[in-house]
Amino acid sequence: MIKKFVPSEICLACQGCCRFKNIDSTWSVALLDSDIKRLLRHNIPPALITRDKRVALEPAKGEEYFFCSFLRRDNNSCRVYSFRPWECRLYPFLVQKKDNKTFLAVDLNCPYARSRFRTIDFNKYTLYLRLLLNSPRYLKTLKSNPHIFQEYAGTELISEINI
Repeated sequence: MIKKFVPSEICLACQGCCRFKNIDSTWSVALLDSDIKRLLRHNIPPALITRDKRVALEPAKGEEYFFCSFLRRDNNSCRVYSFRPWECRLYPFLVQKKDNKTFLAVDLNCPYARSRFRTIDFNKYTLYLRLLLNSPRYLKTLKSNPHIFQEYAGTELISEINI
């Protein structure tokens, strides 16, 4: 379990996450194998999981964006919040590939992360994540799910993860 960084009430008010400019966006949620099993156990239709192990995106009528299939647009909440995928639990932090290395990164498009960037609380949380992601359990999970490593534009690299 990953401790939350962004309080729920702030996420619910933001309307920044879970929206994508392209149906094949790098930013769409990549799923760990364990995420897929958990979603299926909770009766999520397999059609909402793409062949490349991502959450399917849905076009919105009259809008230029695509939405996560789990987003309730009427109240900006998540249908699967209590068992949401690992990448969603980690966000606004990301596991990022760059120059054949793996890093913990942060998406400063998240207003909460941007407003707390490099504060004491931010630094404490990133230390917590670095220790967690470099633990044997998480290293094993990351090694067995290389499809989750992406190269994201506009993120801030925090530290290298030695996979």
